[in-house]
Amino acid sequence: MSFSTCDGFLSSVLCANFSQDFSSLSIGRSNGYSLYQLDTVESLNPIFSDEFKEACIVERFFSSSLIFVTSMKSPRVLNMINFRKKLLIRKTSYSNTILAVKMNRSVFVVLLEQSIHIHCSKSMSTVHVIHNTPYNPKGLFALSPNEALPWLAYPVSPESGEIQLFDFVQFRNGAVIHAHSNPIAAMCFNPTGTMLASASDKGTLIRVFDLTGTKLYEFRRGMRRCALIYSISFSSESDFLVVSSSTETVHVFRLDEDSLITADHGSSTPSSAQAVTPSPPSTPEGEASSWYGYFGNILTASTTYLPATVSEFWTQPRSFAFARLHFSNIKSVCTMVTIKRKPYLLVVAANGYMYIYSVNLKGGGECALIKQHELDRPEPFDSPRHQSKCVAAAPNVTTTYAQVVKSEVTEAEGADDCCSRRKDTTSSSGEDLPSLNYEKYHPPPLDYSGEYPSMQ
Repeated sequence: MSFSTCDGFLSSVLCANFSQDFSSLSIGRSNGYSLYQLDTVESLNPIFSDEFKEACIVERFFSSSLIFVTSMKSPRVLNMINFRKKLLIRKTSYSNTILAVKMNRSVFVVLLEQSIHIHCSKSMSTVHVIHNTPYNPKGLFALSPNEALPWLAYPVSPESGEIQLFDFVQFRNGAVIHAHSNPIAAMCFNPTGTMLASASDKGTLIRVFDLTGTKLYEFRRGMRRCALIYSISFSSESDFLVVSSSTETVHVFRLDEDSLITADHGSSTPSSAQAVTPSPPSTPEGEASSWYGYFGNILTASTTYLPATVSEFWTQPRSFAFARLHFSNIKSVCTMVTIKRKPYLLVVAANGYMYIYSVNLKGGGECALIKQHELDRPEPFDSPRHQSKCVAAAPNVTTTYAQVVKSEVTEAEGADDCCSRRKDTTSSSGEDLPSLNYEKYHPPPLDYSGEYPSMQ
């Protein structure tokens, strides 16, 4: 996520992203970038740091040594770097500013303001380009982490609340999800790619859909009328949804059968009074819990006599848990992870700090802040390869990332199907690494076993 605002940046931290398997954190700064392993809450364990001026996009490919970096000085160039070997694998130039990069194990996708470029993860070649997409200055789109459900999603237009699904294997449009009545502010797929969560720029309702556009869950963020949603993230088991916004509260919603929308009712059908009437922990934004609970009980008893819009307001599930921030109107990215078999809520903010909260999975309520780490400056990283410089790429030679990190594994049976169906390569150009004179091409697994292991 980019932390840019109309007034610039609040700190030297320009962007922050969690890896697809939630095992590491990538930080881009005005003077470089850093990767941190998320295996403990007590300290930030640095994986790698390097100088790279104004790194505004830093994305790590799962737990591998491949990272994608873009700078504000060259916003149209995507650098693909093997940070373990300090090698620049490839530089790809695009026709416009790169706004976002996302990836799964089969493709990585580059979003421009009015086009989407889909690349094969193995060969890095362009397999398809979606031209003339609706104007998308915020760089909003979502990519399914599950290659078996090959969908990406992007807003139909900057004025509507509709979301277009696109099959990046068959190269065809899928369902159009009528998600909100206001423009889309945030969206994301769950880890299995079966659900899509979204929020509008009004920020009051969070909705979850299946791939056909059927609404599965609907949550009310809070009592305030409007808020700008910054980040939406599913937990690794898809049983929780975490949302950060311009308010001082990060919400955690539980996706269970009690909150599931049924076809008969068209709305949530909670099985207990707690799901119908928010408990005090679910109303953290300044309401008096005693008054709110008393008034909520009265309205709950009279929902059958109230207009549908009023009744729906009180029966929509609220957050299961929440975390209080000591600031508001500061961009943040959040997620819920398991570290050493304990659940934690992680919030990385544009002020240059990461906040770690413990989560009570049984009772919910307010999450306790247990640690905060400063990200404004890189952690020391003593390594011989940290002192070396990247090897510059040379044109007109074809070598893949897999060849650079070659390991002794059996030879792959061939390129992926999507790689063999190259559709459009006219709008991007690439430079490759000089040949390393390998006799055979032996692609290693994407999570290279000799590198930093993913979190268990």
